[in-house]
Amino acid sequence: MTTLSQYKVLVTRPTKQQGELAAALELEGASVISRPMICIEPIKSTSQTEAVKAKIQQLDNYRYLIFVSSNAATMGAHWIDQYWPQFPLDVQPIALGPATSNALTQALGCQVIQPSTGITSEDVLKLPQLQSLAGLKIAIFRGSGGRELLAETLRSRGAQVDYIEVYSRKEARYDSQQLRADLMAAGINVISANSVETVKSLITNLAKYFGEFAAVPILVPSARVAAEARALGFTNPIDCVGADTHAVIAALKRLADINR
Repeated sequence: MTTLSQYKVLVTRPTKQQGELAAALELEGASVISRPMICIEPIKSTSQTEAVKAKIQQLDNYRYLIFVSSNAATMGAHWIDQYWPQFPLDVQPIALGPATSNALTQALGCQVIQPSTGITSEDVLKLPQLQSLAGLKIAIFRGSGGRELLAETLRSRGAQVDYIEVYSRKEARYDSQQLRADLMAAGINVISANSVETVKSLITNLAKYFGEFAAVPILVPSARVAAEARALGFTNPIDCVGADTHAVIAALKRLADINR
């Protein structure tokens, strides 16, 4: 049985998303140090909340609701519950990845479509339900900003697409010298990062010390993020083919097997 006792893992997920992965890594024998690189905050301004409220109240006008992350699922479902005690008929939720799908299923109590080919926007765009969309309305639940590929492609297929931005993201800020000292003291030899934004934040926070960690294996959720991490300077990105805890643990076990 493969154990992970040789690994000291830097987990960079937002604070509320760290627990499950950290516990699973420790159960497998790994050591964990937590340094969230992205801060997730619910929208607060009156203009933002009013914009979300207006779209949520018209939720039954949409054919599909696409949730791009577990944060989007959790916070989006909170908004939906306030105005729809019963989830509207003929509205179909779609999730990127199993963690998002599970969060939606638990929060909304309805069937959720999830692509079987992967967890990216590209995988969602392969769904047969999203090929011919003339006259249909689609809402994308997400944080403020992000990739435009999903919306642009759906619009090109005839859909009317609205963003429902239910949270904001911002880079965490650490003293680079102290961060380097903490990671060195912990003996970090693996990094887990869930997004390009997370990778960029880590590089920014390490500043002039980034080169000391560039060769550390970095576990990422997709080939796209792996390519971006390599372009940014990491020399050993590892595609976990998923962002959920199982995918990360499985990838780390494969790495352990290779290094035995």
